[in-house]
Amino acid sequence: MIWSFIFLIAWLGLFILSLGGIFVGISPSYLNEIINYDYFRLILLGISIFYFIVFMKKVSSIFEVKEEKAFIIKNEQGNIGMTLSSIEHILKEIIKERDFIKDVKTKTSIEKEGILVKIKIAISSIENLNLEIEKIQVELKEYVEKMLGINVKEIDIVVVKVHSVKENNYLTKEVE
Repeated sequence: MIWSFIFLIAWLGLFILSLGGIFVGISPSYLNEIINYDYFRLILLGISIFYFIVFMKKVSSIFEVKEEKAFIIKNEQGNIGMTLSSIEHILKEIIKERDFIKDVKTKTSIEKEGILVKIKIAISSIENLNLEIEKIQVELKEYVEKMLGINVKEIDIVVVKVHSVKENNYLTKEVE
């Protein structure tokens, strides 16, 4: 919340600076005493107009309604759409079923050949980690392709954190 307020103040500052710069560029008598160069006023006017346009673009983008991206499947009856956030939610639920998974972050994107899935996980240390992750990849791909009817181009899984358990005193130690 505080960052939004700071961002607002910064954009308001740019707006005021751009208006001031446009005023000085159009009515240069104020700066004639200090700087008497015409090209300086033109450069200042150009920069001010640029910042004014950037401000107006940002203000207009705040009020735009953003549509969530969806994967569309066309058939004889019409279209079937599934949003990427719903696909990500399904994938998270499947992955969290495993006991060794501590945290999951998913990101999906639409490619020409299907969807691209990127997953970051935090896990407890286990034996045969590569085999377990490969099983997850296969299960996720089969589920999405069979149950949802969406082609999966690739599933990338990255382990970002490993929690190991010391058996002698039951303390958890994070290894990155």
